[in-house]
Amino acid sequence: MAVLNSFPISEVAVAAKSAGKRGKAAAAAAADNADTDDGAVVLSGGADKNVYLSQLDSGRVLAKLAGHSKAITAVSLHSTASAPASSALFSASADGAVKMWRADGTGSGDAGKYREAWTYSGHEQPPVHSLCMHPSGKYIVSVGSDGWHFLDIHNDGTFLQGTRNSKFGSDPASAYTCGAFHPDGLILGTGSAAGTLRIWDVRTMENPHSLPGHPSTAAMTSLAFSENGYQAASGGADGSVRLWDLRKLTFTQSIEGAGAGSAVHSVAFDTSGVYLAAAGAAGAGGSVSVRVVKDWSECVDLSSMHSKAVTGVAWKGSDGSLVTCSSDRSIKLLGVVN
Repeated sequence: MAVLNSFPISEVAVAAKSAGKRGKAAAAAAADNADTDDGAVVLSGGADKNVYLSQLDSGRVLAKLAGHSKAITAVSLHSTASAPASSALFSASADGAVKMWRADGTGSGDAGKYREAWTYSGHEQPPVHSLCMHPSGKYIVSVGSDGWHFLDIHNDGTFLQGTRNSKFGSDPASAYTCGAFHPDGLILGTGSAAGTLRIWDVRTMENPHSLPGHPSTAAMTSLAFSENGYQAASGGADGSVRLWDLRKLTFTQSIEGAGAGSAVHSVAFDTSGVYLAAAGAAGAGGSVSVRVVKDWSECVDLSSMHSKAVTGVAWKGSDGSLVTCSSDRSIKLLGVVN
């Protein structure tokens, strides 16, 4: 893979922050959107409290969205068959709020195309670590230290159901740290400060399985399910990636040193289920590794692409391109050069 495009976010958009105190320094989500004049876009945010929607091909900022009072910790693009991927944007912050931004087309200036549709402030223990879009496109789950909250996108972010960490006691190790939806939309996975993977039945809100993975002193920092739903991967503060077989509900393998001794900030399966990308820090620099799911062998090391910690990674559609963002204040589009 090679760098197809690289562009700055802003001078302070993803300035490094302590992951333990303020959440990830930046977050990125990518969508291949052929149904809009904007083309392929990337959504990002960071320590300057702003959210940026940019064109991947040119790096041009389409919208700069201001409204949070603290660093951005997670972002998400809303994409359905009937709605362009950039028609609704979501952001979460260390201020504990979740915001939806809707394409408007009125107004002027940097954010003239978007307006704040609603804000949800129901988390009692910020920051909000993750945003998990439901496969139906109708709901989104926000994961904060206090638990996961199931929100109705089309009804002003109304809280429908959720849980609190009191369900697991008052021990700080029970705090929630990340989350992801299983492709079937019926299962939600969440990670904990103790490195445990919790499996939830969304319909009943029961937690039938809790699977230990990362060391109890290492928080789970990121989580992803494979496209076929058979496997899960998580990144940890211990610098490892842990893998599970969900058909057997068993831990299968640990990839040590995936974060080169530092935290793994983001993991993502590609849409074909062939590859897994893991990103984090490597000393003072960044770490990006792509592995073949079949045997978990490393097929490419992209760590030299960023000079500081890589805080977000996402696959762009189905073309095999990878989007990364970093504390070096840049977003890169990485792909195969023919």
